Amino acid sequence: SGVNATTLVVYAALNGLFLFLMLQLQNVLRYGPIAAGASLLPVFGLMLLFSPLAGRVAARRGPRLPMVVGCLVTAAGSLLFMRVRPGANYATSVLPAAIVFGLGLACFVAPLTSVALGALDEHLAGLASGVNNAVARLAGLFATAALPLAIGLGGAQELRADQLATGFVRAMIICAVLCVAGSVVAAMTIGDSIEPREA
Repeated sequence: SGVNATTLVVYAALNGLFLFLMLQLQNVLRYGPIAAGASLLPVFGLMLLFSPLAGRVAARRGPRLPMVVGCLVTAAGSLLFMRVRPGANYATSVLPAAIVFGLGLACFVAPLTSVALGALDEHLAGLASGVNNAVARLAGLFATAALPLAIGLGGAQELRADQLATGFVRAMIICAVLCVAGSVVAAMTIGDSIEPREA
């Protein structure tokens, strides 16, 4: 329950951030679709490099600490993305935020997956994984439906660049708050070790 609650909150933030960052890069900063997608390659590169390390730390010292720290670092990365404004330079605005954000995800994702898979007996790992993945997809739907309303863009017939630029800052703040909320949920519900339980 704890890992799925954490997943719901944090993955809502992640999906909201990716949605509005892509809109901001393409509609406000005039990046092409390929350039906008490629701008986040450092995030996934850092996850590939450091997720195994985070998994080992979680196995030795417990998953709670890397999950809490990862959520907080991800929140900091979300706030740094607020600097992605009209006229912003990739090297000084997008890249630093992407690096911090990627480090946070690297700390968070592997321990979360380990907890989700290890929360039940080994023969129920597929069920645990399926539920956790369903919660992550549900979080994305919530973010896509609710975040535009929360930042004042709900029902807009035409999305102007100035509206999007203002809404984008609000969206990054909300995503950061959701990540902090995820760290609180993880701190309160995730143990220092993974003990399988009967379903």
